[in-house]
Amino acid sequence: MACELRRRVSGVAEKFGCTSNASGFSAYLGIRRTRRGPVLVAGSLSAWRTVILSLLVLLCTSAQADLIVTYAQTDLPDLVPGSDLRRYDYKLTGYTFNAGDSLSVYFGYGLYRDIHPVSGPPGWLIDAAEPDPLLGPGIFVAQSPAADDSPSFAFAVSLVWTGTGAPAEQTYQILGPEFNNIAGGITEATAVPEPAPIALLLAGIALVAVARRTRGR
Repeated sequence: MACELRRRVSGVAEKFGCTSNASGFSAYLGIRRTRRGPVLVAGSLSAWRTVILSLLVLLCTSAQADLIVTYAQTDLPDLVPGSDLRRYDYKLTGYTFNAGDSLSVYFGYGLYRDIHPVSGPPGWLIDAAEPDPLLGPGIFVAQSPAADDSPSFAFAVSLVWTGTGAPAEQTYQILGPEFNNIAGGITEATAVPEPAPIALLLAGIALVAVARRTRGR
């Protein structure tokens, strides 16, 4: 399912790391300067597809303004020495799925590999495909078999991070049954809640009480 979707849909790759360094960006796009002017290096089609499709999705207007996809990532024990195994848990809110609608999350070529679906809502179809230099980004897809107006939806995927530093957000799309784009955006990190002031105060009082009892003995 994921491979078929990637072939047919006007998808989007991982949000690419564009910097203000013009030569670095040119290298990313496969552009090489010659005496006759800039030329396109063979094998750079995937990078151009990433740029064009990313712009297309970012220009799309969300069908539901409240749509949010958050993620929490976990660094898992590495099964292969030297690899960086991770798990991403996604939570989608603010969207009512119709039969055949799907969520697609994209993983850039050269940044991820060994993408495996872990879980999705009960009864949903979930699948994944690896990043490919010709076909484009890797993809995790979850498709709803029937209309579903649940307040939130949970998905999980495991993968190996091959980039530098720590992995972060990805690009996502909501697609209709005919692979038509409905909405799209960038996943957001789950906010870590700060301890409530009252809870901190109660904890402080408890510590003082324990200290006094200890000294009294």
